[in-house]
Amino acid sequence: PDVMEWPVLTHGGRDDAPLRSTTGYFGDVGVERGPARINITAHASGRKYVAVVSGGRAPRELRNHLPCTADITLVHAQPDETIAQQRLTIGAGETFSIDYRVGRLVLSQCQSQ
Repeated sequence: PDVMEWPVLTHGGRDDAPLRSTTGYFGDVGVERGPARINITAHASGRKYVAVVSGGRAPRELRNHLPCTADITLVHAQPDETIAQQRLTIGAGETFSIDYRVGRLVLSQCQSQ
């Protein structure tokens, strides 16, 4: 189904967000590193999401708050305007770092059982 029909729209600063910064959000009082924003749409099952991580200052460390080990795909445009992907497997509660100039698309879903 169309991702725009997924029922949950949230951001990484919420306690129920499936993807969150470990350091807080750049621009908030006392936060000098990390992303500025994470915008997320999540599937009704709570087992997959699409997120846009943007702004801030490196390092940008994120935590997987899905209730599972997740297959994560990081999508970004290359300097020649082609699209590149990086795939990760991250356990529930584990962290990973991402790098970008402007922002990064993050696709995540629980691994099949």
